[in-house]
Amino acid sequence: MMQLPKKTSILMAALSGVLAGVAFHQTGEISASEYRVLRNEFRQGTAESRDAIAAAMHSGEINRWEYRNLLDRYRNETDRFSVGSDALNLREERLVLAAMARQINRP
Repeated sequence: MMQLPKKTSILMAALSGVLAGVAFHQTGEISASEYRVLRNEFRQGTAESRDAIAAAMHSGEINRWEYRNLLDRYRNETDRFSVGSDALNLREERLVLAAMARQINRP
């Protein structure tokens, strides 16, 4: 029979592994269709939305954490929301959004 401290340590190790996996997944880059959503948001959103996207694109790509925050921000600012299904490939979508973001004059 296992002792309580051993069960607790196994449970904590398993929980730590799951949390590390989730954190690692969320730091991965978004997909081409998600870049397309941000392109649409960039065109339709407010100046603040465009500035937030430009700031996120500063590193050259957007991870899932940043994407979720940008999407939530946009949904809070407007009642319009469009999702395009005509995404190009990941590299092309990232480059197009990066070019759009460079048009924002950031300090």
